Amino acid sequence: MDQENPMLDFTDEEARPLREALSLAFGWDEEQAIQHLEATWHNRQDRPEPRGPPPGRDQDPPQGGPPRLQLDEPEVQPEQPEPPQEKKKPTIADFEEDEPTPNAIVSRPSQFALQKIAAFEYVELWYFTKEGCFEATKQSRSQADDAFGILAANEVLTLCPVASVKASRNAKADHELSLTEILQARTSFLEHLKEAGWPNKHISALFTFFWTLESHPFRLSMRRGDRILAMYAAKVRRHWHDKLKLGGAFNIANINDALLQQIATEINDEMLSKVESFMTLQASSPNANRRARRAYNPRADPVRERCRDSRSLSPLPRFRSSYGTSRDFNRSPTDSKPSQRRSSRDSQHTKSACPLCLGRHPHDINRCTIEHLWDGTPAYARRSPEGRLIDPAGDVLCNDWQKPQGCSRPHNNAKHVCSGCGSPSHGTQKCPKAQPRASSIPIPA
Repeated sequence: MDQENPMLDFTDEEARPLREALSLAFGWDEEQAIQHLEATWHNRQDRPEPRGPPPGRDQDPPQGGPPRLQLDEPEVQPEQPEPPQEKKKPTIADFEEDEPTPNAIVSRPSQFALQKIAAFEYVELWYFTKEGCFEATKQSRSQADDAFGILAANEVLTLCPVASVKASRNAKADHELSLTEILQARTSFLEHLKEAGWPNKHISALFTFFWTLESHPFRLSMRRGDRILAMYAAKVRRHWHDKLKLGGAFNIANINDALLQQIATEINDEMLSKVESFMTLQASSPNANRRARRAYNPRADPVRERCRDSRSLSPLPRFRSSYGTSRDFNRSPTDSKPSQRRSSRDSQHTKSACPLCLGRHPHDINRCTIEHLWDGTPAYARRSPEGRLIDPAGDVLCNDWQKPQGCSRPHNNAKHVCSGCGSPSHGTQKCPKAQPRASSIPIPA
């Protein structure tokens, strides 16, 4: 190995951008990238040094050792290294003081689309739609990215940021766009062509091309006119770019009616074929809908997938009012079974005590307005005109405090005292004045 020109260490941190660029470009791992860089360096070192031209016919070959220098020739002076040049400081361009802010700012596409335009290459119009520009805005950064990629241009490999060489995974081909999306992307596309330095002749031809499609009579006379024109725009613009590379391109502004009719026939035949296939399927399998319902998998339904929190895929229970169904409402009490009547009697003795009268007899405890307890003694609390429990002083009592589970909000504005006796140590259900559970004493009138 030449000691004067030692091989670089391609495993250090300075060679990391080269390794990442090769990995992104060719899918190599880090070890393969290092081997490729070392092999490239060895190949450059093994190349023979260029030799001088062979002696001409009028020149005699050197004989008897090295040639002697003539006295009249000036002595060759060794080249002196040039002094290091000072780095120029970055400058900023001037602006016109009287120039107003533009009325509209065209949306900026991704760096990948701008790089394609700058290289005069074909790029999908999706990058210039609202969706494409919005994605570019989300992924843009104010500072340069650390990752680099390799760009091939004119048989020269160039390192550049990955954002300028990586296409979007959400990009759509032109034939997948509607005519509305194509015309929507037109303004931004033509504006960036002008900024990239495209010739005015090409920009004018593209402007006429889009304008002719927008005002074409097919949009009104044909049933699928917009779809036909969108497919025509996708095919013709791509073919025009291919011809620009090969030479002898046509004028894209001239609409070919014969090609337009051919595309219309293809689209109409495709739609007709789909309709015929659907009708044939329906005619050959009259029970197709029934079989489809049998094969329906409720677990694969995206609507039911959103209901997994319910821990069950069964249908929701039917609504049942507190009065039961209409059949239960019309049924007489004697129609029930003895076991049901016995359980009904037992449930009466386990009812909660009324927060006002402290009774457990069947009545609406939420609307009770009796002014005495179930045993005839005066009641401690009463109901306000708004229906709330209040003590003799008019303070509001906590309704949850009177329930069996108590109140879980100890810092609310209502008082936590018993509505039967006024004690703060318990609620209605634990009040000693409440009607016993096994008691059958009726409340006095």
